[in-house]
Amino acid sequence: RFLFVAHRAQILRQALRTYREALRDHSFGEILAGGTKPQHQDHLFASIDSLSSRDLVARMGNDYWHTVVIDECHRLAADRFHQLVTTIQPTHLLGLTATPERSDGQPIERYFTPRPDGSPAVELRLWDALDMQLLSPFEYYACDDDTDFSEVPWDKPGETAALSSLVAANTVRARMVLTEWHRLSGNPRRSKALLFCVSVEHAKFMTAKLNEAGLPALCVTGETPRVDQIRAPKKLANGDVCALVTVDLYNEGVDIPEIDTVLSLRPTESALVFLQQLGRGLRRAENKSCLTVLDFIGGAHRRFRYDLRFRALPARRSGIRGHHPTTTAWPSADDWQPLREQHARPPGARRVADSPPSGGGRVAGEDGSRR
Repeated sequence: RFLFVAHRAQILRQALRTYREALRDHSFGEILAGGTKPQHQDHLFASIDSLSSRDLVARMGNDYWHTVVIDECHRLAADRFHQLVTTIQPTHLLGLTATPERSDGQPIERYFTPRPDGSPAVELRLWDALDMQLLSPFEYYACDDDTDFSEVPWDKPGETAALSSLVAANTVRARMVLTEWHRLSGNPRRSKALLFCVSVEHAKFMTAKLNEAGLPALCVTGETPRVDQIRAPKKLANGDVCALVTVDLYNEGVDIPEIDTVLSLRPTESALVFLQQLGRGLRRAENKSCLTVLDFIGGAHRRFRYDLRFRALPARRSGIRGHHPTTTAWPSADDWQPLREQHARPPGARRVADSPPSGGGRVAGEDGSRR
């Protein structure tokens, strides 16, 4: 008996499809999520909400399933996932995540039995996957849009509202985003882009600006009807639109290999969110040479930790306990601000790091030298 648990129905559908293809059994598994009710519980793909609301573990028995897989297992420290994983008693418990380090510092190793050396059962980090050509290479550009974020209360109540007030109707910034996109991609209309915004208001505003500029785009947020959420990725993959504009809806569990451009319009100090958004475009696809990442960082306060954010790009980490030797020497937090200002001089964006197909990473200086 098998149980696969995730927090979104979209992840469950993708996982079910993958298992059926791998097993060559298109009748394998059923979904328990939203209004979908399975006929049997033996091979179940269930949302955490449905498991909790139906109290299914208590009804079936905590040892009913032989193997339990928790997707996006960095969420285990959250209340409902914690309750599930500390109650259920399968023979095998497997956790899957691309971002094991939680932003709140809560460890997830305690839920699993490690190898004798303390490492996870299987680990493949971003840079190793790039070296093995399992992921698309990428070029990363930090774009200073001159928006003053210095008064934003980072990591405090009111952060999102303060950011939204600065960008949700900012036509100057929107124009600069379009200009940089044109300059760095050549032809945005041929792109398959994902734009991450601050708020729903900001996402609607940017969608309107893209369409006005002749770049067909769809706004996809939590307010979007479910049927339209499902159709939107297909329209992007087919080329009916060149951009999907969202807030946090696509941070996890979205499988659109055709994405070749990611625009981050929301400054974030979170390495977790940063890597989640970057990861949306790293799937390989036919006729996709690389991913282009445009990060509109704006002007933040001096203590904003750019070093943590950019260090996430070339890290070669071992284990999930925070040990992370890197391939490149990065500036400290105190040193990064003047370096950022230097790199922010016209034409407005610098290639901060890229990943050629053969692996490795580099930081480009003003003179093009490697650092």
